[in-house]
Amino acid sequence: MSNKVTCPLCNSESSAILKTFQVSSLAQLWKKNMGFNPFLKTKDEELEKRLCVNCGLVHFYPSIIGDASFYSRLSTDEGYYPDNKWEFDKAIEVISQFKPASILEIGCGEGHFLSRITACAKRVLGVDINSRALAIAEKKGLNVSNQSIEEIDEKFDMVVLFQVLEHLELPKDVISAAVDKLNPGGVLMLAVPNPDGFLKYVDIHLLDMPPHHSTIWSKKALCYLAEQCGLTTTGYETEPLRFEHLRVQLFSQINQDKRMWRIIKFMQKITVLLCLPILYMLHKPVDNLGQSHMILAKKVVL
Repeated sequence: MSNKVTCPLCNSESSAILKTFQVSSLAQLWKKNMGFNPFLKTKDEELEKRLCVNCGLVHFYPSIIGDASFYSRLSTDEGYYPDNKWEFDKAIEVISQFKPASILEIGCGEGHFLSRITACAKRVLGVDINSRALAIAEKKGLNVSNQSIEEIDEKFDMVVLFQVLEHLELPKDVISAAVDKLNPGGVLMLAVPNPDGFLKYVDIHLLDMPPHHSTIWSKKALCYLAEQCGLTTTGYETEPLRFEHLRVQLFSQINQDKRMWRIIKFMQKITVLLCLPILYMLHKPVDNLGQSHMILAKKVVL
Protein backbone atom coordinates (compact mmCIF):
# COMPACT_ATOMS: atom_id res chain seq x y z
CA MET A 1 0.00 0.00 0.00
CA SER A 2 1.32 3.45 -0.88
CA ASN A 3 2.93 5.55 1.84
CA LYS A 4 1.61 8.75 0.25
CA VAL A 5 -1.74 8.94 2.00
CA THR A 6 -3.42 12.34 2.19
CA CYS A 7 -5.37 13.48 5.24
CA PRO A 8 -9.01 14.23 4.28
CA LEU A 9 -8.98 17.29 6.55
CA CYS A 10 -5.65 19.10 6.04
CA ASN A 11 -4.22 17.26 3.00
CA SER A 12 -1.01 16.49 4.88
CA GLU A 13 0.91 13.34 3.91
CA SER A 14 2.45 13.06 7.40
CA SER A 15 0.61 10.28 9.20
CA ALA A 16 1.34 7.30 11.43
CA ILE A 17 -0.32 3.89 11.09
CA LEU A 18 -2.05 3.09 14.37
CA LYS A 19 -3.46 -0.28 13.36
CA THR A 20 -4.25 -2.45 10.34
CA PHE A 21 -7.31 -4.62 9.70
CA GLN A 22 -8.02 -7.28 7.09
CA VAL A 23 -11.17 -6.42 5.15
CA SER A 24 -12.11 -10.10 4.86
CA SER A 25 -12.05 -10.43 8.66
CA LEU A 26 -14.21 -7.33 9.07
CA ALA A 27 -16.64 -8.73 6.51
CA GLN A 28 -17.04 -11.88 8.60
CA LEU A 29 -17.69 -9.83 11.74
CA TRP A 30 -20.32 -7.75 9.92
CA LYS A 31 -22.02 -10.90 8.67
CA LYS A 32 -22.02 -12.41 12.15
CA ASN A 33 -23.08 -9.32 14.12
CA MET A 34 -25.08 -7.25 11.62
CA GLY A 35 -26.44 -9.92 9.31
CA PHE A 36 -24.89 -8.70 6.06
CA ASN A 37 -21.56 -8.01 4.37
CA PRO A 38 -21.07 -4.34 3.39
CA PHE A 39 -17.72 -5.02 1.69
CA LEU A 40 -19.00 -6.95 -1.33
CA LYS A 41 -17.66 -4.28 -3.71
CA THR A 42 -14.38 -3.87 -1.81
CA LYS A 43 -11.17 -5.71 -2.59
CA ASP A 44 -9.83 -8.07 0.04
CA GLU A 45 -7.04 -5.86 1.31
CA GLU A 46 -5.69 -4.22 4.43
CA LEU A 47 -7.48 -1.28 5.98
CA GLU A 48 -5.17 1.16 7.75
CA LYS A 49 -6.14 3.32 10.70
CA ARG A 50 -3.95 6.42 10.49
CA LEU A 51 -3.26 9.47 12.67
CA CYS A 52 -2.48 12.75 10.93
CA VAL A 53 0.37 14.35 12.88
CA ASN A 54 -0.55 17.79 11.55
CA CYS A 55 -4.24 18.23 12.47
CA GLY A 56 -4.84 15.26 14.78
CA LEU A 57 -7.51 13.59 12.65
CA VAL A 58 -7.64 9.79 12.67
CA HIS A 59 -8.73 8.45 9.29
CA PHE A 60 -8.92 5.14 7.49
CA TYR A 61 -7.17 4.20 4.27
CA PRO A 62 -8.33 3.27 1.73
CA SER A 63 -11.54 5.28 2.00
CA ILE A 64 -14.61 3.02 2.19
CA ILE A 65 -17.83 5.03 2.44
CA GLY A 66 -21.31 3.62 3.01
CA ASP A 67 -23.93 4.71 0.46
CA ALA A 68 -27.63 5.52 0.91
CA SER A 69 -28.68 1.86 0.57
CA PHE A 70 -26.19 0.90 3.30
CA TYR A 71 -27.79 3.34 5.74
CA SER A 72 -31.31 2.33 4.74
CA ARG A 73 -30.43 -1.23 5.65
CA LEU A 74 -28.82 -0.28 8.96
CA SER A 75 -31.78 1.89 9.92
CA THR A 76 -34.14 -1.11 9.85
CA ASP A 77 -32.73 -1.75 13.33
CA GLU A 78 -35.04 0.10 15.70
CA GLY A 79 -32.12 1.24 17.84
CA TYR A 80 -30.14 2.83 15.03
CA TYR A 81 -31.84 6.23 15.47
CA PRO A 82 -32.24 6.70 19.24
CA ASP A 83 -35.22 8.75 20.38
CA ASN A 84 -32.95 10.86 22.51
CA LYS A 85 -29.26 11.68 22.65
CA TRP A 86 -27.11 13.65 25.08
CA GLU A 87 -26.38 16.22 22.37
CA PHE A 88 -30.10 16.87 21.79
CA ASP A 89 -30.44 18.20 25.34
CA LYS A 90 -27.27 20.28 25.00
CA ALA A 91 -28.48 21.76 21.71
CA ILE A 92 -31.81 22.73 23.25
CA GLU A 93 -29.92 24.54 26.04
CA VAL A 94 -28.04 26.52 23.37
CA ILE A 95 -31.26 27.25 21.47
CA SER A 96 -32.89 28.61 24.63
CA GLN A 97 -29.96 31.01 25.09
CA PHE A 98 -29.23 31.91 21.47
CA LYS A 99 -32.90 31.98 20.31
CA PRO A 100 -32.26 31.35 16.59
CA ALA A 101 -35.06 32.24 14.19
CA SER A 102 -34.06 29.42 11.81
CA ILE A 103 -32.38 26.02 12.31
CA LEU A 104 -30.99 23.49 9.83
CA GLU A 105 -30.18 19.93 10.88
CA ILE A 106 -27.88 18.05 8.51
CA GLY A 107 -28.36 14.30 8.87
CA CYS A 108 -31.76 14.51 10.55
CA GLY A 109 -32.58 10.80 10.28
CA GLU A 110 -36.12 10.02 11.39
CA GLY A 111 -36.51 13.50 12.87
CA HIS A 112 -36.23 12.82 16.60
CA PHE A 113 -34.40 16.09 17.25
CA LEU A 114 -36.55 18.07 14.81
CA SER A 115 -39.66 16.89 16.64
CA ARG A 116 -38.37 18.49 19.83
CA ILE A 117 -37.51 21.88 18.33
CA THR A 118 -40.30 22.62 15.82
CA ALA A 119 -41.77 25.20 18.18
CA CYS A 120 -38.40 26.75 19.04
CA ALA A 121 -37.83 28.63 15.77
CA LYS A 122 -39.87 30.08 12.91
CA ARG A 123 -38.07 27.96 10.32
CA VAL A 124 -36.80 24.41 10.99
CA LEU A 125 -35.46 22.16 8.21
CA GLY A 126 -33.83 18.74 8.21
CA VAL A 127 -31.91 17.04 5.39
CA ASP A 128 -30.68 13.46 4.98
CA ILE A 129 -29.69 10.94 2.29
CA ASN A 130 -31.63 8.06 3.91
CA SER A 131 -34.95 7.90 2.06
CA ARG A 132 -36.40 5.40 4.52
CA ALA A 133 -35.67 7.68 7.48
CA LEU A 134 -37.02 10.74 5.65
CA ALA A 135 -40.29 8.92 4.92
CA ILE A 136 -40.72 8.30 8.66
CA ALA A 137 -39.94 11.96 9.43
CA GLU A 138 -42.46 13.13 6.82
CA LYS A 139 -45.18 11.00 8.43
CA LYS A 140 -44.55 12.98 11.61
CA GLY A 141 -45.32 16.18 9.68
CA LEU A 142 -41.74 17.41 9.84
CA ASN A 143 -40.11 19.66 7.26
CA VAL A 144 -37.42 17.45 5.72
CA SER A 145 -35.68 17.06 2.38
CA ASN A 146 -33.11 14.94 0.55
CA GLN A 147 -31.46 18.07 -0.90
CA SER A 148 -27.72 18.41 -0.74
CA ILE A 149 -26.46 21.33 1.34
CA GLU A 150 -25.44 23.20 -1.80
CA GLU A 151 -28.99 22.94 -3.17
CA ILE A 152 -30.51 24.72 -0.17
CA ASP A 153 -31.24 28.29 -1.21
CA GLU A 154 -31.51 30.03 2.18
CA LYS A 155 -29.53 30.99 5.27
CA PHE A 156 -29.97 29.87 8.88
CA ASP A 157 -29.10 31.21 12.32
CA MET A 158 -28.07 27.75 13.51
CA VAL A 159 -26.82 24.57 11.80
CA VAL A 160 -26.40 21.29 13.69
CA LEU A 161 -24.76 17.98 12.74
CA PHE A 162 -25.17 15.15 15.22
CA GLN A 163 -23.07 12.04 14.55
CA VAL A 164 -22.68 12.99 10.87
CA LEU A 165 -19.14 14.32 10.42
CA GLU A 166 -17.49 10.93 10.95
CA HIS A 167 -19.46 9.42 8.04
CA LEU A 168 -18.24 11.86 5.40
CA GLU A 169 -15.60 11.28 2.75
CA LEU A 170 -14.84 15.01 2.44
CA PRO A 171 -15.70 16.47 5.87
CA LYS A 172 -14.09 19.88 5.34
CA ASP A 173 -16.05 20.45 2.11
CA VAL A 174 -19.34 19.61 3.82
CA ILE A 175 -18.67 21.85 6.80
CA SER A 176 -17.58 24.69 4.50
CA ALA A 177 -20.90 24.31 2.67
CA ALA A 178 -22.75 24.29 6.01
CA VAL A 179 -20.96 27.46 7.13
CA ASP A 180 -21.99 29.07 3.84
CA LYS A 181 -25.61 28.50 4.89
CA LEU A 182 -25.09 30.33 8.19
CA ASN A 183 -26.08 33.94 8.67
CA PRO A 184 -23.28 36.22 9.96
CA GLY A 185 -22.86 35.49 13.65
CA GLY A 186 -24.67 32.19 13.21
CA VAL A 187 -23.87 29.11 15.29
CA LEU A 188 -22.67 25.67 14.18
CA MET A 189 -22.91 22.70 16.54
CA LEU A 190 -20.97 19.48 15.86
CA ALA A 191 -21.31 16.28 17.91
CA VAL A 192 -19.23 13.19 17.12
CA PRO A 193 -18.04 10.03 18.93
CA ASN A 194 -15.38 10.84 21.51
CA PRO A 195 -12.15 8.86 20.93
CA ASP A 196 -11.00 9.76 24.44
CA GLY A 197 -14.11 8.22 26.00
CA PHE A 198 -14.96 4.57 26.58
CA LEU A 199 -14.48 3.83 22.86
CA LYS A 200 -10.69 3.91 23.29
CA TYR A 201 -10.96 0.66 25.26
CA VAL A 202 -12.89 -1.11 22.48
CA ASP A 203 -10.57 -3.00 20.13
CA ILE A 204 -12.96 -3.36 17.17
CA HIS A 205 -16.16 -1.34 17.17
CA LEU A 206 -17.78 -2.09 13.80
CA LEU A 207 -19.88 1.08 13.80
CA ASP A 208 -16.85 3.26 14.52
CA MET A 209 -14.92 2.26 11.39
CA PRO A 210 -15.56 1.87 7.65
CA PRO A 211 -17.92 1.64 5.93
CA HIS A 212 -19.89 3.32 8.73
CA HIS A 213 -17.33 5.82 10.05
CA SER A 214 -14.43 6.99 7.91
CA THR A 215 -12.86 9.42 10.41
CA ILE A 216 -12.33 9.74 14.17
CA TRP A 217 -12.37 13.23 15.64
CA SER A 218 -10.37 14.39 18.64
CA LYS A 219 -10.96 17.79 20.21
CA LYS A 220 -7.83 19.03 18.41
CA ALA A 221 -9.18 17.92 15.02
CA LEU A 222 -12.61 19.48 15.64
CA CYS A 223 -11.09 22.83 16.59
CA TYR A 224 -8.78 22.69 13.57
CA LEU A 225 -11.76 22.08 11.30
CA ALA A 226 -13.68 24.99 12.80
CA GLU A 227 -10.75 27.37 12.34
CA GLN A 228 -10.17 26.27 8.75
CA CYS A 229 -13.83 26.92 7.94
CA GLY A 230 -13.83 30.46 9.30
CA LEU A 231 -15.42 29.67 12.66
CA THR A 232 -14.52 30.66 16.20
CA THR A 233 -14.93 27.85 18.73
CA THR A 234 -17.01 29.14 21.64
CA GLY A 235 -17.76 25.96 23.57
CA TYR A 236 -16.73 22.35 24.09
CA GLU A 237 -18.45 19.61 26.12
CA THR A 238 -18.10 15.87 26.73
CA GLU A 239 -20.85 13.37 27.42
CA PRO A 240 -20.68 11.73 30.86
CA LEU A 241 -20.15 7.97 31.04
CA ARG A 242 -23.45 6.13 30.93
CA PHE A 243 -24.22 2.78 32.54
CA GLU A 244 -24.25 0.97 29.18
CA HIS A 245 -20.95 2.59 28.15
CA LEU A 246 -19.19 1.09 31.18
CA ARG A 247 -20.56 -2.38 30.40
CA VAL A 248 -19.30 -2.21 26.80
CA GLN A 249 -15.89 -0.97 27.98
CA LEU A 250 -15.41 -3.75 30.52
CA PHE A 251 -16.66 -6.51 28.20
CA SER A 252 -14.30 -5.30 25.49
CA GLN A 253 -11.32 -5.36 27.84
CA ILE A 254 -12.18 -8.93 28.81
CA ASN A 255 -12.53 -10.02 25.17
CA GLN A 256 -9.16 -8.53 24.20
CA ASP A 257 -7.20 -10.95 26.41
CA LYS A 258 -6.36 -13.68 23.86
CA ARG A 259 -4.66 -15.90 26.45
CA MET A 260 -7.70 -16.33 28.68
CA TRP A 261 -9.97 -19.37 28.38
CA ARG A 262 -13.52 -18.77 27.22
CA ILE A 263 -15.06 -20.14 30.41
CA ILE A 264 -13.03 -17.67 32.49
CA LYS A 265 -14.09 -14.78 30.21
CA PHE A 266 -17.71 -15.90 30.59
CA MET A 267 -17.42 -15.94 34.39
CA GLN A 268 -15.79 -12.50 34.34
CA LYS A 269 -18.65 -11.10 32.28
CA ILE A 270 -21.20 -12.55 34.70
CA THR A 271 -19.28 -10.92 37.56
CA VAL A 272 -19.27 -7.59 35.70
CA LEU A 273 -23.04 -7.76 35.16
CA LEU A 274 -23.65 -8.52 38.84
CA CYS A 275 -21.29 -5.80 40.07
CA LEU A 276 -21.94 -3.18 37.38
CA PRO A 277 -24.18 -0.91 39.50
CA ILE A 278 -21.46 -0.71 42.17
CA LEU A 279 -18.68 -0.23 39.60
CA TYR A 280 -20.69 2.55 37.97
CA MET A 281 -21.16 4.37 41.27
CA LEU A 282 -17.42 4.11 42.00
CA HIS A 283 -16.17 5.33 38.60
CA LYS A 284 -14.45 8.70 38.39
CA PRO A 285 -16.27 11.09 36.00
CA VAL A 286 -13.02 12.93 35.22
CA ASP A 287 -11.34 9.76 33.96
CA ASN A 288 -14.35 8.11 32.30
CA LEU A 289 -16.11 9.84 29.45
CA GLY A 290 -19.14 8.71 27.49
CA GLN A 291 -19.78 8.20 23.82
CA SER A 292 -19.85 11.72 22.38
CA HIS A 293 -18.27 15.14 22.56
CA MET A 294 -19.23 18.37 20.83
CA ILE A 295 -18.08 21.83 19.91
CA LEU A 296 -20.06 25.00 19.46
CA ALA A 297 -18.62 27.46 16.94
CA LYS A 298 -19.67 30.87 15.68
CA LYS A 299 -19.40 32.27 12.18
CA VAL A 300 -16.97 35.16 12.19
CA VAL A 301 -18.60 38.47 11.25
CA LEU A 302 -16.37 40.30 8.78
